[in-house]
Amino acid sequence: FASTSFDMIQLDDIQAGQRNYGDYLEPNDSSGAASPIGSFSIGTSTDVDTVSIDDNSDIDFYSLTTTQPMELTITVTPAAGTYLNGPQNGNGSCSSGTLTNYNDNQDLSIEVRSSNGTTQLAFGDSAPAEQVETLSVTLPSPGSYFIVINDPGSQNSIQMYDMNVVGGQVPFDGPT
Repeated sequence: FASTSFDMIQLDDIQAGQRNYGDYLEPNDSSGAASPIGSFSIGTSTDVDTVSIDDNSDIDFYSLTTTQPMELTITVTPAAGTYLNGPQNGNGSCSSGTLTNYNDNQDLSIEVRSSNGTTQLAFGDSAPAEQVETLSVTLPSPGSYFIVINDPGSQNSIQMYDMNVVGGQVPFDGPT
């Protein structure tokens, strides 16, 4: 039957589409196919929303350039949420099914790589699944860099996420 109780596609529809076909930035599974997110100077920020690691073999690459030395801060937030998972009733609502948390499907990590796409400059995976992961790294010179989002585990499921990237002042470490 058709229900008019819902506007637009629902979370499970989005996840199913991304699980089967990837998110709107695919294929970005290597440094050569990285999704460009812009040029960064101090004070520049950008958001990448409603993307996903769609299975245990997916890895997302993003490319960026910096115009000066800076502290780059990357924040990755699980963005699927929770919803009631159960059969639909005749009135368009779900039955008393199971409340399912889709923010803990994978434990996402953040990596920053140099311009060659392979040399690791920083890695962050300190937060457990379902929690926000943040990585700050000092980039000592202008140039091209890559951000890599991955699940180092073997969970074969989709994890939707939002990413925020901010260019800031290099921290002062005192006189040398």
